[in-house]
Amino acid sequence: MKFTYKEIPISFSPSSKRKKSIYRPIISVILIRDKKLIGYEALIDSGSDYNVFDAAVAGVLGINISAGNKRQIAGLGGEKIKGYEHKLILKIAGKQYNSSVIFSKQIPPNSFGILGSQGFFDNFRLTFKYPKYIEIL
Repeated sequence: MKFTYKEIPISFSPSSKRKKSIYRPIISVILIRDKKLIGYEALIDSGSDYNVFDAAVAGVLGINISAGNKRQIAGLGGEKIKGYEHKLILKIAGKQYNSSVIFSKQIPPNSFGILGSQGFFDNFRLTFKYPKYIEIL
């Protein structure tokens, strides 16, 4: 299945009229747990080890995040965030499979979920044709 890169307009500064677009591999996913589901946009991130989503997503699914396995993960700048690992079903590109997801209250508001190596890349073969499309098989 092919997905187009998501175009994200950015401004250079609040006072500037200059605008630019960046393109990111962001796709729609469905997270399923005990007959509850939520659709969410997620960034395909080959540098991420895990699938990571905001704690609010867990709330919609009726998950008590602190009941999961406590995990500490670090990002690009080395800053560590606390999260909790849970098992659920992900549905992506028409394929439904069991996966681990880390939920964290430290995800910035209005951010995308992250699809990483364990739980996403290990289930698919991907082709990136920047900035046109991502093919997921």
